Amino acid sequence: MKEYTARYVMYNTAETWTGLPEFAATTIPVGDQATTAISYKNWKEAGIRLYSGTEESTRYTVNELHQLVQDNFDLSAYTLGTFSTYYCEFQKISWWLLQHGKIHANEE
Repeated sequence: MKEYTARYVMYNTAETWTGLPEFAATTIPVGDQATTAISYKNWKEAGIRLYSGTEESTRYTVNELHQLVQDNFDLSAYTLGTFSTYYCEFQKISWWLLQHGKIHANEE
């Protein structure tokens, strides 16, 4: 399964993905003698870690929330559509930050 994924991406991306140790190996040493199988899932997780912002702990930042508010604060001609878009983005980012302890309820 791992080898097929490289066919559908740009050459540079394929080189990066296939260069991961999890791609070539089917087992890796653990301790002195034990081995563990490397599955597609292990390889996929290693590949995802290559890209910034994919870790759960870094999905959103407080600065992104501040920037969203600042960008929308200056809009003088709000329509229901623009406010709805802003509100949805604000709720998504602020809720995530709150749930992960990046902001507190009194800062909301």
